[in-house]
Amino acid sequence: METVVCNFCKSSNYKIVATQTDIVHSTTNNFFNIVECEDCGLNFTNPRPSINEIHKFYPKNYDFFKKNNLILSLIRNLISYLANSYWGYFFSYIPFINTRLKSRILHKSKNPILLNKDQYFLDIGAGSGETSYWWGYKGSVKYYSKISKNIFAVEPDLIAQNKLNKNNIKVFKVIEDIPDNLTFHFIRMNWSLEHVHNPEKYFKFLSDHLDTQGKAIITIPNYSGLIYLMDKTHVELPIHLFHFKIKDIENFSNKFNLLISKYETFSFASMYYSASYINDNFKDFKKYSLIDLKLFQKNLKELDKFNLGNDMMIELRKKIF
Repeated sequence: METVVCNFCKSSNYKIVATQTDIVHSTTNNFFNIVECEDCGLNFTNPRPSINEIHKFYPKNYDFFKKNNLILSLIRNLISYLANSYWGYFFSYIPFINTRLKSRILHKSKNPILLNKDQYFLDIGAGSGETSYWWGYKGSVKYYSKISKNIFAVEPDLIAQNKLNKNNIKVFKVIEDIPDNLTFHFIRMNWSLEHVHNPEKYFKFLSDHLDTQGKAIITIPNYSGLIYLMDKTHVELPIHLFHFKIKDIENFSNKFNLLISKYETFSFASMYYSASYINDNFKDFKKYSLIDLKLFQKNLKELDKFNLGNDMMIELRKKIF
């Protein structure tokens, strides 16, 4: 374990705001602190696993490293379709199916990346490259490789690297391996910035490697979101090293001549249902029916307008002087 100073302002003054063990993946019984910098307000895990030991806290079946199983993918897509359509009400009377339906109520959003032929695209934290989680297969680097030959990925996991290589994706282990003169029309960090040990380094990378008309798309948990206001300990520790609020992204962006061109927050009702199985503070959501959760999703959509969504998507561009 290592103890660190604030990544943004380098202050060593911080206070503990939450303490929790690995309630999501159960890789350890150790407890970890989330601290808040008393000078700039950045929240981060401290002490935390070092770069050399963080792999111990990723489960072997971590979803983003898996190869996409066609049959399982079709089943998941079918369950998602049913959960988010009227047909779900009929199948909700079957207990085995009902549980899965309640875990697949989704927030719908348009993919912000419209890739053209021969454009340069980089996915940082690409996993196996076979899904983009939120936008599914059609947002994956594997799919984009069918549109452009200039698709790149950064992924430290060896198993995931092999899958990317088999799909003819140009993959780097770390961003330092990317040539200085290589720039991109799109750089995406899809739920990966919260996992890195040095966010400042990545913002500098974005500033240096974005095309003058390029966009960086960052999707991360929103530590100002409703679920974290209800319980600050409901975090994916210890593999989430930083717990960002929008003001943190503004601070890093301003430091490296980037600007936020778009910003939205969003939530999944299913996140609360899943939380009920691992966190007693959300146990009431276990009793919610599919109808209850879908009504709750509508309420969450209204809260998203006030930036209370549990995740946020940020579009960054380079400042033009």
